[in-house]
Amino acid sequence: MNKYIRLPNGNKIKYYSFAITNALIVKFIDTDVNVIKDFFGVSIIDYVDIVNENDDILESHNLYMKLKTITSESTTITEYEDRIVKDSWTDEDGVQHEAVTEKIPREVPCTLVTVILEKPSTSEELDNIKSVVGIVNTNNMTLDEFKSYYKEQIGKECTAAIENGVDVETTLGKKHFSYTIEDQSNVKDLIITAIFTDFTLPLPYHADGELCTLYQPNDIQKIYMLLCSNKTYHTTYCNVLNAMINEAKDLVSVKAITYGMEITDEKYLEVMTKINESKDALLTYVEKKFTLNKSDSENPSENPSEESNNEESNKSDDLENPKEENNKEESINE
Repeated sequence: MNKYIRLPNGNKIKYYSFAITNALIVKFIDTDVNVIKDFFGVSIIDYVDIVNENDDILESHNLYMKLKTITSESTTITEYEDRIVKDSWTDEDGVQHEAVTEKIPREVPCTLVTVILEKPSTSEELDNIKSVVGIVNTNNMTLDEFKSYYKEQIGKECTAAIENGVDVETTLGKKHFSYTIEDQSNVKDLIITAIFTDFTLPLPYHADGELCTLYQPNDIQKIYMLLCSNKTYHTTYCNVLNAMINEAKDLVSVKAITYGMEITDEKYLEVMTKINESKDALLTYVEKKFTLNKSDSENPSENPSEESNNEESNKSDDLENPKEENNKEESINE
């Protein structure tokens, strides 16, 4: 029987296994990681119901937890199928007996996704209380107080945009790479290792929801540059929005400034244009330099041949000079 986990909002999703200790651990088979992320979201979940296909409640659990980690791995699971070990038969008294079956295990390859929900931290609880109870009452704020509050909200959206990361075309296909604080540290270590090895060796890294695999040096360079460029863009964009908020004359003008809006003011548009041009130029330069270095490393025979010719020429010169010296010595002796 298929079982589903259902949230307070009514959304449900089929799962493989379910366990609650100090955390909620749910496992899924061959389910898209992004679908699972969207299902659990980022908010605190008060309770979950375990239901069947007809939405009948089988279990109910109070949680007050939020999504912490999602991991994905290729593995196998054991499934059981019924096999007949003895056909149906009729005994001497004419009584009909059903066939005898037994459960036979078989290993099935799959992608196992493990989700862990945990109790929120104190700051997360406070943020949740603020959003639920409404402690933040913007109606009672002065214009300057509201500007500070609004810039804080804009900053959170900027952080989310940076941490969400980017899609990167790699030699393994298009992959998505997040850029959380932990990811930024990992990517920094990765590019430093690539530099130390002169971008000659493939190095291990992982895209979102995937296992570690080896990425080619040009992939590593591209992942690093695109993530950094995305961070630079959103940081600059956020600063422009903050400057616009500072210049706003009233609450209505402040609220009209939203993350993702198009910048039309010429002085701010000039800033964004310069940043984008600088970013594109840097990406082009790095890619060109990497291509040239790669070309040099793949064609090392050109320079050695020149050196070889020079060496042969020098050797021939050296062979001629000793003869001249000998002739001089003979003439002196005479």
